[in-house]
Parts: sequence; C-alpha cells; structure tokens
Amino acid sequence: MPLRTDKIIFDGVTGSDPTGLSEGQRWYRLDEKKFKRYRNEQVEEEGNKGPTGRTGLTGHVGKTGLTGNKGKTGHTGKTGKTGYAGTTGNKGPTGTTGSLGPTGPTGTTGYGGETGPLGPTGPTGPTGPAPMGVTGHTGPTGSKGATGAKGTTGTKGATGAKGTTGTKGATGAKGTTGTKGATGTKGTTGTKGATGTKGTTGTKGKTGVTGTNGVTSSEVTATGTITTTSATDVLMTSMTTTPGAGTYLAIFSTSVAHSNAAGVIYISIYVNGVQVAASERRRTATDLKQNDMVVPLSTQAILSGVTAGQAVEACWRTSTSTATAYQRTLTLLKIAAS
Repeated sequence: MPLRTDKIIFDGVTGSDPTGLSEGQRWYRLDEKKFKRYRNEQVEEEGNKGPTGRTGLTGHVGKTGLTGNKGKTGHTGKTGKTGYAGTTGNKGPTGTTGSLGPTGPTGTTGYGGETGPLGPTGPTGPTGPAPMGVTGHTGPTGSKGATGAKGTTGTKGATGAKGTTGTKGATGAKGTTGTKGATGTKGTTGTKGATGTKGTTGTKGKTGVTGTNGVTSSEVTATGTITTTSATDVLMTSMTTTPGAGTYLAIFSTSVAHSNAAGVIYISIYVNGVQVAASERRRTATDLKQNDMVVPLSTQAILSGVTAGQAVEACWRTSTSTATAYQRTLTLLKIAAS
C-alpha cells in the first residue's frame, strides 16, 4: 500500500486494514466507505474525510558553500653538483701486422684457333634485253620518243657456304694462392679511472600552507510523535546540536498537524537561545482545512559567527489548542571556519 515519505497513508484500501501502522496514521476503506485511524494501538472509525488541502511550497535549497583554496606546493630544492669523471686509462700497444705471402705465377695463354677459308662468290646473272630506239637526224628537235620498256632483272647468285670456326685454345693453369700472414697479438686494456665523488643533495623546499577545509555536515533526526500547547517558542524534542565554531547553512523540516482547523503552527531556528528571525515559518488555517490534517513544514538560514559551545536548535509554538509534529530532521552544513 503506497505511503508518503512521512508515513501518512493517502490511497484507498480494499479488503482489509493495513498492518505495521504508526500512531495517528489514517486511511480510507473503499469497500466499507469509511475513514479509519490507528490510535492507542487500535483501529478506530472516523467520519467522512474532508477535501485535501493544498500542499505548501517547498523552501529553496541553499547554495553550496565554496571549496577551500588548495595550498601552494613548496619549492623544489636545488640538485647537487655531478661528481668529476675519472681519467681514461692508457691504450695498450697495437700488435704487429703479419707479412704478406708471395703471389703465385700467372698461367700461360693458350694458342688462338685458325680462321676458316672464304667461300666462293656466286656467278653474276645475265643482263636482260634492252632494245634502243633509232637515233633521229640532227636538225630541229623532234618530239620526245616514248620510253622503252625496262628489261627484267637477272636472278641473284647463291651465297657461298660459311667456313668452319677454328678450335679454342686451352686455358692455362691457375697459380697457387700464397699463405695468409699470422694475426698480431691484441694489446692489453687500460685500467678504468676512479669514479668521481657524489655531489651533495640540495636542501628540501618549505611545505606550502594547508588549504582551508571544504564543506562538512552534521545532522540530528527523530521519528517519535510530539505535541505542544505552548504559545511561546519551545525546543522540539531532540532538535538540538552543538556543532563548534564556524558559519553554517541550517535546514530543518518536519510534518505537522493541528487539533483545531483554525490553529496556526510556527517553527524557527535558534542559536545560543536567540531566534534567527528570518527563519520563522508557519502553517495557517488556510493550510489546515480540517482537524489533524498532516502537512509538511520546513525552514533554513545561514548562521554566521557560531562559536564553540553554542547550541543550534529548532523550536515551535501554537496559536491555540494542540499542535503535533512527526518525523523531523535538523541538518547543518559548515561553509566557513568562522
């Protein structure tokens, strides 16, 4: 069965009454068409439920406090000087180079082969017939005679056969390779120079100042139902805390009801017994349309200059009859050291 966060039942119930109830909780049985309430560990029937009043406005959430500045990092100390490098040892003497072996003799060159004989030239072909015209008498130049037909070209004679290539002379024998000279002995390695002394370590830089602390919080809560008939402000049970020196954002919230629909309920925050006037909030007859109707009520304030040992409290009063409060919370957020 759905419940509000302050455990006030608001949905209709069918079939059976709910279990696990707290003092003062109410519900409506749809099947019986009756209002019921849990009081003195018993279920009681009530008259018809009046219309639900309007929900009050939620108070503004206070701004988050500024984060403290981070302290500067201290300067790094100077690096010590590097020690001097040791001197390099003397280089050992180079070994003697072995003598070069003698070069072997060059082999003899073989004889060149003989050139083969030139083949015979083929016969020249006969010249074709070429009859010439008769030469005319000398006198005036007559007309040019027609060109006679060209004689046929004779056939080409056959090419003579190529002579054979002479045989290649034999390659002379390769001379023997001389013996390799002996390798000289390796010189001894020089001694290693001594390592230089280590430089002194530089002094450590100073540590930077510590940054101021960020936001911290504390909280007191209570769940028991309380009442008051006082016309002057009194402490709400359990709503007191001593946070220490600093500046705080205080937030208080609860749920309230009144036995008289015309009654007015007031709440406010106190520091060291003095009211923070701007923190006073109220629920009036406009909000409380019927007796024992439960509504939320909250307030907040910036508390500057709280000193060590001073108490921060949530107090309340009523204009008439009896006021009731249920679950309640007082939260403090520290936003400055003083």
